[in-house]
Order: sequence, then structure tokens, then C-alpha cells
Amino acid sequence: MNQLLVLSASVNYLDYLSFTYSLNKDLFKKYNLNYVIVTDYKDNETYNFCISNSINCYRTDAFYHFNGKDATFNRAGALNEFLKINTAYSSSWILLLDSDIILNEEIIDSFLKTNQANIFYGCGREFYLSYENYQKNKHSGIEQCKHLGFFQLFNIEYLKKKYEELKLINYDYNNNIIISNYNVSAQDGLFANLFPNKQSLGYVKHIGPPYKNWDGRITEQWNINQY
Repeated sequence: MNQLLVLSASVNYLDYLSFTYSLNKDLFKKYNLNYVIVTDYKDNETYNFCISNSINCYRTDAFYHFNGKDATFNRAGALNEFLKINTAYSSSWILLLDSDIILNEEIIDSFLKTNQANIFYGCGREFYLSYENYQKNKHSGIEQCKHLGFFQLFNIEYLKKKYEELKLINYDYNNNIIISNYNVSAQDGLFANLFPNKQSLGYVKHIGPPYKNWDGRITEQWNINQY
């Protein structure tokens, strides 16, 4: 298997990103994962953080456009633009990972033992609404794997074959690997449904409140200094 590309859209999420990266970076290094952040042109804090930590960063306004119209937060559109332009990062395997997700070795090991191209991999998640709860290892609930966009791992070559099989002649997968829409909630399920075979790799940790930022960041800051 060639190098796994880990792709994260992160706009005004530096409070989450800086925390999760501090916990994920050793895994990225251990497993030689190619980590890339996609943000917009206004989010200078995220860009500067990436530069300071030698993280590959791509900036675009594609978040705010969909089919010639305005979009609230077209995450997939921004990621697609990166994949189209930056062919140097080409990989057969891509992990779409939200910047508020904490990985673990069991997840990566489980994937490496299988890595079947026809399987769409996802995870369940434990919710940690505050830093205090995270420190106490006290989650507020568990969600079973639904193959949502916070963790979606797939093989591009298989996906291209699937598009051809479904005869999606109006869907140019060379320009749009990930199904895009006007906001995040309208994208996840459509994309996952392209894969008939799915598998859960275990559970990740999700920090902050879920189901809140589909149209861009609205939640309060993840403030570790208040505790």
C-alpha cells in the first residue's frame, strides 16, 4: 500500500486543531502518514500554525462556492480542488479526518491489517464536550459508526471504477473525487452511499459539541486554559 493521505478541512478551528494535532502527530510520524490541512484565505491563524509545525497547508475559497452559486461551507469542494491541483500528493488511499478528532493506534493498525480497496472504512466516536471532561476521560456519549465525514477512509481507484459502474456520466471524478454540496451535512451520506461494503475500524475521540458546525464555525472556543 502506498502512503496514506490524511486530508483535513480546518477553517476557524485552530483551538481544536492545535489540541488534536498535539496528540495525533506521533501517529502521523510513526505510520508515515501524509497530513494536509485545507483552509481558506482569511484564516491566517491556521495557516501560520501549519507553517510553524511544518504541516502541508492549502488555502482556497472553494468552501464558499457550489455549482456557480454561493455555499455556506462546501468542505468537499475545497478538498476536491486540492486533490485536483496538487497531484504531487496523489495516493490510492485517502482519509478524510475532521480537525476535532483524536486518533489511536488501534484504528490505524486495524486498517493496515485489511486495507481492501472495495471497503469504505469509518469509525464510531466518543464525545468529549469540554477539556475538563477529556482530562477526566469522561465522555458524554458514544455514537456507533455511521461512516460520517469526520472519518472516511477510502481507495480512490476503486471509487473511480464505482463511478463508471454507476454510469455517473455527469460526474467528473477527475475533478471531483468527493461528492460536494452547499454544506457539510448534505455531503456525508451521499458520498458514503457510493460504497456498498463498509467496515468500522473502532472508535475515535471527538472533542467539542457535535452536529453544530455544518455551515461553518459557530461553537465556542475549546479553551484548555480555563481549567
